[in-house]
Amino acid sequence: MKMKNIIRGLLIACLLPTFNLQAQNDSTEVTYTAPNWHETITNIPGDFATAGKALFSKESIVPLSIIAGSTAVLYLFDQQLVDGVQKFSRNIGLNAESKFVSLIQIGDLRIMEGPGNLNTGFYFIGEGWTSILIFGGIGIHGAITDNKKEIRLLSQALEGYLELGITTQLLKRSFGRETPRTATVDRGKFRPFPSLSNYQAQVSKYDALPSGHMATMAFTVTLLAETYPENRLIRPIGYSLIGLCALSMMNNGVHWASDYPLGFGIGYLFAKVVAQRGRVLQGIVKPNSLLNQLEVSPTMLFDGSSVASGLKLSLQL
Repeated sequence: MKMKNIIRGLLIACLLPTFNLQAQNDSTEVTYTAPNWHETITNIPGDFATAGKALFSKESIVPLSIIAGSTAVLYLFDQQLVDGVQKFSRNIGLNAESKFVSLIQIGDLRIMEGPGNLNTGFYFIGEGWTSILIFGGIGIHGAITDNKKEIRLLSQALEGYLELGITTQLLKRSFGRETPRTATVDRGKFRPFPSLSNYQAQVSKYDALPSGHMATMAFTVTLLAETYPENRLIRPIGYSLIGLCALSMMNNGVHWASDYPLGFGIGYLFAKVVAQRGRVLQGIVKPNSLLNQLEVSPTMLFDGSSVASGLKLSLQL
């Protein structure tokens, strides 16, 4: 029961509501413009401005409070949570070793690696390669079929990943928190603003908070869900995979539970920002259901001597 409560609390922390940008009406048809080659870079300053405006809006008071509050609560139990997850994983035979195998290699240079055991497979979900393969495949298909929506999605993804990298690196270096595997004290020591040489020499002593893997996964799931709102399985499946990856990162000592809420919020925020790029509203979408295509409206009939009122029933095909 205790372990179930630990896992439940961790998953709740990962699936936080976040920033409220302008929502898209489900009944509005959306088309996309093709991106210019330079937009991945030139849109970044505007995206940061939009993100900053969203952060300081009154709509963000509640989600920011949830992120801050959940981070504080999880921090109090970080050591117990990590110890509990690792003990549970050992009991079920889930190897905590981070093991990768070479998938693409040129000489001694590994171009692409894949997971070598189950825990690393869960961890790999949050690696950049997974998201690159998803959005790269969509973008290539869009280029072949001249699908502007899919080409735009790839551009949005590249744009967002650059912004995630900038944001998470600045925050990691600002907090300077130890990872569980290198912790010298319970819950990890904070060494804010380490020198560049110290950070590069021992990255794991400074880069726990926030989780870049969590930011990447939250960004990927949110951007896909925003682009394909008709597919209601994206979020449930995506959040389930996020939960597995979050547990694997605690099992292998890469992250504390309290590293996750801020990472999730960062990914969600920038996905909402870049998802608005290139969208053109086209009016109301005609419903697919015959029932919804029935239209009832008041009408009046005049035959030259008398007037009759009633209702007109029409079906638009």
